[in-house]
Amino acid sequence: MYTRSGRPTSHGAALRLLGCQRDPEVWQKVLQLRTLVLQPREDIESWIRYADLCRKAGRLQASQNIVRILFKEDSEADAVSGYTRAVYYLSLLTQNVQQHSPALAYAHLKLLWELEEEPREKTLQHLTTFCINFARSVGFADPDEIIQGNRDIIEKSRHLLAKAHMKQGNWRKELAGQWTPVRSPSLSYYFSY
Repeated sequence: MYTRSGRPTSHGAALRLLGCQRDPEVWQKVLQLRTLVLQPREDIESWIRYADLCRKAGRLQASQNIVRILFKEDSEADAVSGYTRAVYYLSLLTQNVQQHSPALAYAHLKLLWELEEEPREKTLQHLTTFCINFARSVGFADPDEIIQGNRDIIEKSRHLLAKAHMKQGNWRKELAGQWTPVRSPSLSYYFSY
């Protein structure tokens, strides 16, 4: 799949990567080769998947480096260090969701949970804030509102928001030790209609 200018599309490149083994070594070699043609910013979904793959394989430092590279390409986040980068990024997300990748913010929050640089309760709080702000910015906060726009973007946003809410529930359960029902203001809003 190529654009009219002869450059490969990121969608075609992402499809080829899905056929690769889910091994960080293989993905690293393929992505390094692809950086000759596509910048990480042009293929951010594949790089986020690679960071998640590294995180799941226990290669937290590699995952952290990938997220840091994507942050630098996406914003001025290199001026902000450590855990406050997630807070900074979440504030950018609420300003303009189309300019900044919410999937990158979500990947960074999952990485922070694994790294345990700050208390996990704080990471959970940031994930909750992310879910609320992202739902609001995409238009999912009001069930009566008709959501207009590109169908693919809406579906990706809905899928990401569902994963984030699921992760939020899993983290709450992990912190509590055993499941205790808690009324979440963001979830009870959706079920009030």
